[in-house]
Amino acid sequence: MPLTLDRRAEGNGGRGAGQPAKGNGGRRGRWAMGSEASSSSLIPAERSSDPMGREWAGLPLDVVASIFAKLSADDVMSGAGLVCHPWLEAAKVPDLWRSIDMAHITVDHLFKFNTDYCTMAKVAVHRADGRLESFAGNFFVSDELLCYITERSPSLKILTVISSSDVTNDALGAIVDGCPRLELLHVSDCANISVNATLKAKCARIEILELVPWDEDDDPYYWYWRRQDSDYWGN
Repeated sequence: MPLTLDRRAEGNGGRGAGQPAKGNGGRRGRWAMGSEASSSSLIPAERSSDPMGREWAGLPLDVVASIFAKLSADDVMSGAGLVCHPWLEAAKVPDLWRSIDMAHITVDHLFKFNTDYCTMAKVAVHRADGRLESFAGNFFVSDELLCYITERSPSLKILTVISSSDVTNDALGAIVDGCPRLELLHVSDCANISVNATLKAKCARIEILELVPWDEDDDPYYWYWRRQDSDYWGN
């Protein structure tokens, strides 16, 4: 399914103004699935009167893609890949998305960039075109996202999920069953994951298995959301 950049606000799930919703990585989302098109506000460099802009736009696609490979997934999706039409095309090269690491994102990003990271991650997985081998994410990861990865990533080898309250044992079990090449699974401090005998048995074939039970004292995102709820409800 083709993609597009959508800057319309999503619903806030009943929260007050300025309160981010849990689960999707942001109260508002600028990424959505749809027909692939660059933002109308972007001016392609090849049409720019700046000679330097035309030169950058004229770089070979493989050269631009190799530069993008040194950036984080979110930097490419929300910045570099939107500079001009040729760079947008370079940002869609499937090999660029074999490894998607978004575990560095913090809650501060929610307010600074106002981005739906869960949907952004889906777009990145889509661009991998079945070649995704490694994925890492944190608080924005959900069962829905894991299901999306399972259905589109038969080559997945490494999965890391940290401090997510929207991931359950069912989704983990499904990704273990649906991704036969999975060899490293790290899940830590996820509030709705029960590290029990059933889950361990399901993951028995995984070569490197790291299941760390949730501890609210060690989960910075838990206390962040608790403070947000307390401030909003006046508790």
